[in-house]
Amino acid sequence: LGGRGMLKWYITKTFAGAEQLMLLQALDMCALVVLIDGVDEAAGMKDAIEEFVHKEVSVSGNRLVVTSRPEGVRLELYEERFIVLNLLQLSDEQQRKVISSQMKGNVFFDHLVSLSAIRKGQDEIYEEAFPP
Repeated sequence: LGGRGMLKWYITKTFAGAEQLMLLQALDMCALVVLIDGVDEAAGMKDAIEEFVHKEVSVSGNRLVVTSRPEGVRLELYEERFIVLNLLQLSDEQQRKVISSQMKGNVFFDHLVSLSAIRKGQDEIYEEAFPP
């Protein structure tokens, strides 16, 4: 199947009807954008996922986006055939928004984030009062 075996299997097992037909046609036309998110979070499956990325998806002719923390992948495997981008760290407010959206207003996490902000402010005051 020329680098399309698992992709084709996934499409046929996950989708049906018109969606399945459209995705299979896009696969054949090399018009898919395949997103593999969080390679670093795969723990014991990381090597298998990286093999899938490099030996099946990247050679399929379809577009591919792979996300990972830098320490979660063997960067040298990606540098030659991929464009590697590093994202900026989220600001405190952005982190709070992400947590809020994922925790849907969980009071514990709201308090934890507030406590973290207070602690950061206290650390700044301490460093001003007692420079290293």
